[in-house]
Amino acid sequence: MKLSFKQLMGAIRERFRRHADPETQFEMINDALEDGDFETVLEETDKIISRSRYVSNFAGRVLAKTRFFNSSEEYNNYLLRHPTQSYISWEFPLAPEAHFHRAMVFQKSGRLKSSREEIEKSLMEFPDSAKYLVELGFILFNMKQYSDAAAAFERALENDLTDDRLYSSRAQIGLGLLHLEQADYRGAKSCLNEARRLSPDNREVMAHLHLLSELETDPRQRADYFLGVGSFDSAMEAFNEALLQNPNDFDMHLGIAFTYKELQQFDLAEKHIKKAFQYNPGSAQVNFALGWTYLMQDRPELAEEEIIKAIRKNPYDGGFYVGLAYVYLERARAGEIIEADKLISATTRAAELDPHYPESYMILAEYYQLEENLAAARKAIESAVRISPNNQSAHILAAEIYLELGRKKRSMHHLNEAADFGRDTEEMRQLRDRLQGEDL
Repeated sequence: MKLSFKQLMGAIRERFRRHADPETQFEMINDALEDGDFETVLEETDKIISRSRYVSNFAGRVLAKTRFFNSSEEYNNYLLRHPTQSYISWEFPLAPEAHFHRAMVFQKSGRLKSSREEIEKSLMEFPDSAKYLVELGFILFNMKQYSDAAAAFERALENDLTDDRLYSSRAQIGLGLLHLEQADYRGAKSCLNEARRLSPDNREVMAHLHLLSELETDPRQRADYFLGVGSFDSAMEAFNEALLQNPNDFDMHLGIAFTYKELQQFDLAEKHIKKAFQYNPGSAQVNFALGWTYLMQDRPELAEEEIIKAIRKNPYDGGFYVGLAYVYLERARAGEIIEADKLISATTRAAELDPHYPESYMILAEYYQLEENLAAARKAIESAVRISPNNQSAHILAAEIYLELGRKKRSMHHLNEAADFGRDTEEMRQLRDRLQGEDL
């Protein structure tokens, strides 16, 4: 198809515009990122990276006294601060910026390992970028590598070249959240107030300050917060403070029981569940919690009894049926002969009530694996991964099943996927050892 003269000139102008202002190459990519169109972001950034020739041009950039900047704003601000270096030209970091956008995609989809790898590629080319350092800080924060995250945020503060101190504000938010994770309210308030001074209209800062105020004054809120982030010692302290205010609080006793369960102190968990039951005997949730605690204490008969009570009180909670199926699985693991129909019926009902539960298929997969029906186990675990592709436990189980099937490449694929979505576990290390040295 021939282009008209007007179309041809328009194409030439657009090509020139993109060459003259390379930042515009990322307008569409930014829009796709905001819309959650991650596939487009990955496709377009891959094109940019494949076209880049930064490594081969490195010597040329040094000779030309060229620096990388994240935007023309940063370049102009740099010259204002360093007028004697006005001979330096600027080059928009296309490949590093592409890696940055890929890091954002992977972080949003829970792939923290891949996200870190991408942002580190950005920093290889542009090691003093406040923008990239802030993003690295948040990735490390989500990976719970707190000291490294703090170091990245501090470096970002030192290298922010923007007039509005945009990256400094985000770095202060990150440092504030780090303090909050460690129950250092004074440190968190100091950092968040500094972020508000730098960005007075930033709603994220105001939301964090509001949360901080609630955590300081309300032990119930504080307990729920620390329980949610996995800081169980801080959660326990807050729960106990809340109980001093109201010793008969059903929710607080249940919360303490859950915290003790996470700390593997099941006898204390049982004690508080029974106290919660005294204040709310009609609660199906209490029966389920007690059943789960019995299961963790290797008392499956009592566990089954309590979970069935929970189901009778509330037959529409899919999680209760998952718990019941898990009781049957644990019995099978212990060498008991169980009625397979009961386990299958419980997982089927759980899937009916909530099709987004991967656990029901994972339990089926483990049961079939135990019964050496690997074809059925593979089918079940594929369903779990399809429902929840970001579930680390599902990928670990898939790796085990495929290894038993002799499909070592597929097993390694799922093991690598598991590493992308969470921290390394002992189970993963054992699988890696089994695969090591194998002909993949």
